[in-house]
Amino acid sequence: SNYTQLDKADVFALGATLFELASGNELPSGGQLYEDLRRDKVPLLPNMTTSMMQMIRSMMRYDPAERPSASQLLSRLRRGGSGGIGGIGGSAPR
Repeated sequence: SNYTQLDKADVFALGATLFELASGNELPSGGQLYEDLRRDKVPLLPNMTTSMMQMIRSMMRYDPAERPSASQLLSRLRRGGSGGIGGIGGSAPR
């Protein structure tokens, strides 16, 4: 078995959790939104900054190799690249 991208599963899970918290809904187990999420089509949430949505989208990429590492995420947060935790601060998406 290949476990080289196992840590990227944790990154996906964190992104999915952030998405659930921001949307106020559980991730779907089927239907169109489920299919969209599996195809890297994470919908824009109106209460999130653009940079936070970009971070969540990168964390939920279908291909684990395209997801950021935990250290990359931490560096981005330290630089303020997410628009703030929970999307607070920065500019809201339009």
